[in-house]
Amino acid sequence: MRPSGRRAGWLSGRRAGWLEAVGLFVAYQAFELVRTQITGSTGTAFAHARSVVRLERWTWTYHEQRVQRWVLSHRLLVEAADAYYGTVHFVGPPVVLWWLWRRHGAEYTRWRNVLIVSSLVAMVGFAVYPLAPPRLMPAAFGFVDTQARFGGLGPLDSGPLKDLNPYAAMPSLHLAWATWCAFVVAYVGRPRWLKVAAFGYPALTLLVVMGTANHWFLDAVGGWLVLAVGWALSVHWSRPSGPKEVRTHA
Repeated sequence: MRPSGRRAGWLSGRRAGWLEAVGLFVAYQAFELVRTQITGSTGTAFAHARSVVRLERWTWTYHEQRVQRWVLSHRLLVEAADAYYGTVHFVGPPVVLWWLWRRHGAEYTRWRNVLIVSSLVAMVGFAVYPLAPPRLMPAAFGFVDTQARFGGLGPLDSGPLKDLNPYAAMPSLHLAWATWCAFVVAYVGRPRWLKVAAFGYPALTLLVVMGTANHWFLDAVGGWLVLAVGWALSVHWSRPSGPKEVRTHA
């Protein structure tokens, strides 16, 4: 007995959703595998870090130490920030993608492509600009490696999800992905309060990555830049090709 038309459509949609999810999971695992292989030299990574410090001092954006000192004064806040850094980053984008696919299917492909292209552009940054994060800098810089001192990055800090490339700091995908989530919610969300509240996610993420000394502020700027490039490229590639139809009026 064949299923009814409505049920057949539902089964087909569900099957497509599972295939999409499996495809994205495999693509992400491949992305992480490649990213862990792009380590760069240690000397180059620390030379770049010192250049970032000089540039931030020149532009009055060198506030990572101040932010971390405030976070370190609250033990529970440090532990929560470490768990946030190692967990929410892996949960936020999949949840937003699922929500898009279920509730806003017409927008799903566009925003999925922005996320994918941005991540691939970020890979270029990891390859050409290896960068040591603040937590690995010499003691004279005054940073604390909260991962080592306070117990890791939460339940996802293991196996294939554990970061094996400490020099993939520029750009910050934590900020790129969090900001992507915020823009998606602001674009397709209904209540105005939700559109505004969505940007609390990247704001909190910025506080976390600086408070745990995992990223420089300029890494966040780099994350926003690759997101902008990913959006521009996705929009460009999605435009229909070929000559436009010219209409004539009798």
